[in-house]
This record gives sequence, C-alpha cells and structure tokens, in this order.
Amino acid sequence: MRAGLPDTPTIPDFLAKTLPKGSAVGIDPFVHSIDSAKALRKALEEVGCSLVGLEVPNPVDVVWGEERPAQPNGAVWLHGVRFAGETAQEKIGKLREQMKEKGCDHVLFSMLDEVCWLFNIRGDDIPHCPVVMSYALVSKEEARLYVDKEKLGEFVEEALVKEGVTVLPYEQVLGDVGGIAARESEKIWLDPSSTSQALSDAAAEAGVRETTPVQMAKACKNEAELRGMREAHLKDGVALSSFLCWVENYVSSGENTISEVDAAAKLREFRAAQEGFLATSFGTIAGSGPNGAIIHYSPTPGECGYISNKDVLLLDSGGQYEDGTTDVTRTMHLGGSATEHEKECYTRVLQGHIAIDNAVFPEDTTGLMLDSLARMPLWSIGLDYRHGTGHGVGACLNVHEGPQSISPRLGSNRAGLKAGMILSNEPGYYEDGNFGVRIENLLIVVKKNTAHEFGGKDFLGFERLTHAPMDTRMIMTNLLSDSEVRWVNTYHEDVWQKLSPRMEDGQYKEWLWEKTRPLPEWSSSNPATSRQSSVTRAGV
Repeated sequence: MRAGLPDTPTIPDFLAKTLPKGSAVGIDPFVHSIDSAKALRKALEEVGCSLVGLEVPNPVDVVWGEERPAQPNGAVWLHGVRFAGETAQEKIGKLREQMKEKGCDHVLFSMLDEVCWLFNIRGDDIPHCPVVMSYALVSKEEARLYVDKEKLGEFVEEALVKEGVTVLPYEQVLGDVGGIAARESEKIWLDPSSTSQALSDAAAEAGVRETTPVQMAKACKNEAELRGMREAHLKDGVALSSFLCWVENYVSSGENTISEVDAAAKLREFRAAQEGFLATSFGTIAGSGPNGAIIHYSPTPGECGYISNKDVLLLDSGGQYEDGTTDVTRTMHLGGSATEHEKECYTRVLQGHIAIDNAVFPEDTTGLMLDSLARMPLWSIGLDYRHGTGHGVGACLNVHEGPQSISPRLGSNRAGLKAGMILSNEPGYYEDGNFGVRIENLLIVVKKNTAHEFGGKDFLGFERLTHAPMDTRMIMTNLLSDSEVRWVNTYHEDVWQKLSPRMEDGQYKEWLWEKTRPLPEWSSSNPATSRQSSVTRAGV
C-alpha cells in the first residue's frame, strides 16, 4: 500500500477498521503534529478505542540504541538582505504587530523553513533543503532561536544578537513553552499543522492553535526574493540546457548509453558550475522508458535503467542557489523517434501546461479551481494523472512549500492565490510499463492589467520563471490551436533571448538555437516571425 492512492486507506481509517474495541494506540507525541494526533484520536474514539501519548522513550529509539545516527550538525550561514529583502528585525517587528492583533504574547515556530525565513539564516542539516534543525519563539520583547550553538559560529551568533535574537540550546524549547503555560495569564500561538503534540501538551490551556502569519508572509515573495528567483532560474536554465545538449549528443548515435544515476550526477556537475550553487533541490528523477511512468521514481546504483536514443526520457530536477530554488521537468525522446501515441500524450500534457500558464483569475482563487484546466486536454481522450498540478516553492528554501497549490484535493487547496506566490505547473501522463510525460515550469503569481476589475478585486495570472527548451519533435502540431502554437514559439524565443547571452559560443549555444526554433507551421504561415535576424545578432 502507498499513501495517497485511491485504494489505500489513511492510517487512522486503517487502525479504526482493524483494531478491536477498547484498544489503545500509543504515539510518540514529538513526531506527531497537533492535527495528525487530533485526526487519529477522532477516528479511534469513534470505534471505542483511544490514543495515548507515550511518556516513556519511544520504543523504536530504545531498540535503535547507540546505532542511531547523531543529529545533523551542518553549518549555518546568514541569508543576506540582498536576497531576503528585509532584515530579521523588520520581520520580527511585523510579526509582533500581528501577535498584538491576535491577543497573543508569544508565537512558536516548528517548521524549519519558517524559522530560517524569519531569522534570515540557512543551513544544510536536511539533504536538498537549506534549513537548520531549530525552533523559534517570538515574544513581545524577545526573539529566541533554539539550536545547537556549535552550528552557528561566532560571526553568525553575533549577527543574530544584533538583530535582537537570543540563541538558546535546542532542547530548552519544551521547558520554555511549559513555563509560559505555568504563568496562566499568557497566550502562545501554535500552528496545529506543524507543532508537535508534545509542545501542544506543554502549552496546555495557554495555546492558541491556529495557522501563524509567517506561512503566508513566506509564500508571498517580496521584490528581492523574486529578483533572486529570476536570477537562479536563468543560471539553472543554462545548466539544464547544456546538460540536455550533452546527453543528447552522447546517446544520439545509438552506440552509447548512460545510467540514470550517472546522468543525474552529470547534470549536477553542470549546475555546480553556476555561481551561487548550493545543492540539488531534491533527488533527480531521471526515468527512461518504463521508469518514467513511476511518478516519484528514484534511480539507485546497480538497479536503475539506462538512457538511450530509443526511449522517452522524463527528467525532473532542480537546484538550490544562494538566490533561489528551481524545479523543472522536461520530457524528450533523445532519438527523435517517439511513437504517435507518445507524441499525442505529450501534446495533450503540453496543452494543459499552456492552459495553466495562460490562466487569468480573481485574487484568492484557489488552486482547486484551476486544476481542471490542466486536465481537460487529457480528459478529452479519456486520460488523466494521479498527482496535483502544482505546488508552492520557497526562495532558497524548501522546493515544496505551502499553503498554495494547484490540485484536485480539497484539503490542500484552501489558500487563495495571491501576488508574489510561486507555484509549479506540472501536468503529466504515465503509462505503466511504457513511458511517462511531465512538463514543469515554475510560475510567479502576478497582477494582470484587465479591462475591468469586477467587485473591486485584482485579477491575477502568471509570469514564467523556468527557461529551458521543450522537445518540439514530440509535439503533434495538428492538435494545437493557433494560440497554442504561438505560445510555444513565444516561449522558445524568450528562452533563447534570456539564456543565449549567458552561454559561450559553441555546441551548447548552437544546440539551444536549434531547439528554440519556431514550429514550422507557425514560421511558414507567419514569415514576419522568422528569427534569422536573431541568429545574426547573436553571432551563432
């Protein structure tokens, strides 16, 4: 069973249906959020069972014993104001105004990306995510960072102190929350989706269990964060395009293949050559042929497939840069000989991708209301995909962030979309045992200038962040409308104009030029759009 699939029950439902009446289920309250514990308790009590928070060590920890790995001890560094756009002191000041409006004396943060965003720090405790194992507690007159001090170094700690942040041991947070509760007259704000049940228990009646304002502030990027994200995507586009040229040339003759693992490592080399590169933003999904049909495929040495010029390749990857986070998927046939069925599936996915990219909608529209736009071209021929269409993305933070998303799932689509949010646009199609298709760009939610503003609301749309060519050999142009052809050609012209000045003359730049030429039907019917002049200007 795999969580999230239609035939897989949730853990609460499974336990409620399986356990005899009167059973007690024990949980480690440090590893369950308030919301998850609440859902489990409700399901159990409905069938006469109960939930018990363990007051003794987690049995798994006891069995693990000395073999358990130590806590991560990665370095912590400052995320400069030129990237963050605001000082930590300014962010804390705004937060205190919101605390006052809420009637709270303190607010606790457990989400690592929220702590790092608030205090303008980054670290490498978690693979692919530049975050630090920590908690934050902001009060009316004090801001506390609970972290292993050895990670900070004298320079970082001094900078935090100047911003009004007190650094305390990581383990002290539980006692401090309990101390607030003991004073009875004070209130502490806790996010129920991310705060552990253990910290909620310590807060007791002092806890105000509602979503905290940092989640939305982090989601709506300021101009400095957006500037950094744009720059990161240009660097990433150069790296990805260069790799796609390299791998296509390597396998094109049919004599060479490369393992999916080695291809992922080679792509990392191209990204690492870019200024400000920190790490990959998640494990690269390089799925060749049938492996591309596994939505969250993870190639492993000795067991992975090989990339050749004979199969469709789905490549989902991203980078962490000091100025931003990227996530991009391209699907291609490196031999240029995809089947008609593969081409039609690719084209339908592309049409859905274009529909999201072109969407205009009132502010606070939810992603649920947009999701069907991406699926309709597939639905028209009886196809679909079993994942959301888009997720939020952080700025030099987690590649998946909330509250924004584009998805058919009701529970994850309650947040209305606002200007400054970043979302992925990634419809797909997956044919088990055969191939997979996904096309993914990142988008910024921006205000659109519309002829009217019904109800006094702003109307929003998207600005594309991702710049990397799509495989036009897989497009069935006879299925596209004139406006869709125009979209493809405009997109590729934009890719060329933005990436080519950053590339040295040579094979990678020449490849980029070839891959961004307009679709033939559009070029022949609209000779005025011919890009011969662009080639001359660029010196290719």
